[in-house]
Amino acid sequence: MPLYLTWECCKCKRSSRDSQSLWSIYRNHKYNYSRTVCEHFRIYIDTVSKIGFFGIGWQNSVTVEVYYQNYYSPKIVIEDTFCKNHTEVENYVQFDNVVFHAKVSDYSGNYPTKGYNLQNNIEYNETMERQRREQEEKKRKCIQDIKSQLAKLFEEEKQEEKQEEKQEEKQEEHKVKRKKNKLYQRKKISHINYDQIFEEMTQKRIAKSA
Repeated sequence: MPLYLTWECCKCKRSSRDSQSLWSIYRNHKYNYSRTVCEHFRIYIDTVSKIGFFGIGWQNSVTVEVYYQNYYSPKIVIEDTFCKNHTEVENYVQFDNVVFHAKVSDYSGNYPTKGYNLQNNIEYNETMERQRREQEEKKRKCIQDIKSQLAKLFEEEKQEEKQEEKQEEKQEEHKVKRKKNKLYQRKKISHINYDQIFEEMTQKRIAKSA
C-alpha cells in the first residue's frame, strides 16, 4: 500500500502545497529527500521502509524535518512508523509567526488541516497590531499638526503684537512731536506779541516826548 506525505506553508497557502510518495517495493529501502517549500521553509524527508515475505508485514518509518529561514535548528513535524493498521498522521510546527503543517496518509489528496486556526489567529493579531500602530501613527501626526498650527498661530499673534507695539510707539512719537510743535508755536507767538507791544510802547513814548 502506498503512503503519501503532503505539506503546506500555512502563510503562503496553496503556493507552497505539494506531496511526495513514501512507498517502496524493496524489502529494505532507505530514502532521503530535501527540497525548498517556499520562501519560509525547506523540508528534509527521511524514510526507511521494510516489507515482509511476499509483501506481508510492511512498515515505513518516516521522519520529516522542517528548516525555517531564520532558524539554524530544524523542527520535526512528523516522526512515526506506519503499517497496515496505522496509515495516517498529521501535525504542525510553528516558527515565529509562520506555521507549517504536514500529513502522512494512504490517500494522496488528503491534505493537512491542523495549524490553520493558529496561523489565522497569528495573522488576525498581526492585522490588529498593524491597525493599532497605524491609528497611533495617525494620532501622532494629528497631534503634531495641531501643535504646528498652534505654534504658527502663536507666532502670528506675536508678530501682530509687535506690529501693534510699533504702531503705538509711532503714534506716541507723533503725539510728542505734535506737542513740541504746539509749544514751539506758542513760544513764537508769545515772542512776536512781546515785540509788537514793545514797539508800540516805544512809539508812544517818542510821541509824548515830541
